[in-house]
Amino acid sequence: LWDSWLHERDVLLPLEQSVSSTVQLSGIGSHTVEVSCDAGAARSAEVPTGAAAVSGVAPTAIDALAGRGDAVAEALPGAPEELGVLAAMFNS
Repeated sequence: LWDSWLHERDVLLPLEQSVSSTVQLSGIGSHTVEVSCDAGAARSAEVPTGAAAVSGVAPTAIDALAGRGDAVAEALPGAPEELGVLAAMFNS
């Protein structure tokens, strides 16, 4: 059942260090989200569309973050390496 829903907390909480990024996801509509994890507290918020550090197609990015399909680095070029932690765990 884990693959039917992926929450930003699931991607960010396995991190043992701070990470922050602004991600623009396209698909049906386009959304820009600022995600961060610091001291085990995961946060995300939609922000006005603008210059995002990372961008990708939503379904492809979500599958990559969950360990399916493309690698995180391919689905979200420029994404912090740490965002691949959950995918690596599912594929180990």
